[in-house]
Amino acid sequence: MDVKNKRTNDGLRKGVTVVEVLVVIFILGLLMSILVPAVQNARATSARLQCTNNLKQIGLAMHNAADVQGGFPTGINHLVELLPALDQNRLYLEIMKNTAKLPVDLNVMQCPSETQMEFGIGNVSYCLNQGTRLRSNGIDTYNNDLNGLVAKRFDPHLLVREITDGLSNTAAYSEKLFHQIRKTEEEMVQDPNRYFWFTSERFAFRGQEAKARENCLTERITPFPNFVLFQIGFFRGELDYDHILPPNVPSCWNGPEDFDTRPFHRLSAATSQHKGGVNLLLADGAVRFVSDSIDIATWTSLGSRADNDVPGDW
Repeated sequence: MDVKNKRTNDGLRKGVTVVEVLVVIFILGLLMSILVPAVQNARATSARLQCTNNLKQIGLAMHNAADVQGGFPTGINHLVELLPALDQNRLYLEIMKNTAKLPVDLNVMQCPSETQMEFGIGNVSYCLNQGTRLRSNGIDTYNNDLNGLVAKRFDPHLLVREITDGLSNTAAYSEKLFHQIRKTEEEMVQDPNRYFWFTSERFAFRGQEAKARENCLTERITPFPNFVLFQIGFFRGELDYDHILPPNVPSCWNGPEDFDTRPFHRLSAATSQHKGGVNLLLADGAVRFVSDSIDIATWTSLGSRADNDVPGDW
């Protein structure tokens, strides 16, 4: 009798109770909650490091191009002029012969964290610093007063000696998210940094940058229900950004949507998919990760090349 009971009890011990199943599920869930964020963080760190490396290559290409051409390529075709220094001489020659066009699908020009890049239009993650001033009127003068690394309209190069604030104190390139065509107001609200909004009023082109910034940050409006200017409504790719707005905030057209709004009258922020900031390439070739909470005075100082406003420690 004792032997039979022992066998029965032994048989019962081979089963699994509900409590034991729940314990195993809890442990697996706990492990997943630890491992999944760790894997995601590792991927994000890897993408950010690759993004940093891309900018370093662009910085090296800038200096190599300056040695050959006499100045940094900062005109309207600045990315084209970087191609030979990025081991893309064949593509450069094709573009010069009009057999290929920018934007081009090059890994070195695309941040791996970017999730909405599209081939053939605006597929560049790194944009040139245009400075801290709103663009002025006139197609022949819209670049003439800019104080970043964007050269004057008819001068494709910027001499190193023109950067009097110092190469290590002047931004050259930063990340910028691919902008989407505006579709609905709901989509803009859900992903605000991928669209151009509008300031609620129009600001003068000189001296009102701080007011324009505040308006864009706190009083910006969507273009809906208006849909006046198709040339800016469907504006996608950009090759420059500015230091009027802080990093990782929505960009704005200067003024409510009407027939006085122009494609280059805008406040265009540096933006990225990286948590907490953006990668910034300085004119000396160094790359720094800039926090979203950077002091705005420091950020604007980094945006100008010759305004005698050298930033302090940051």
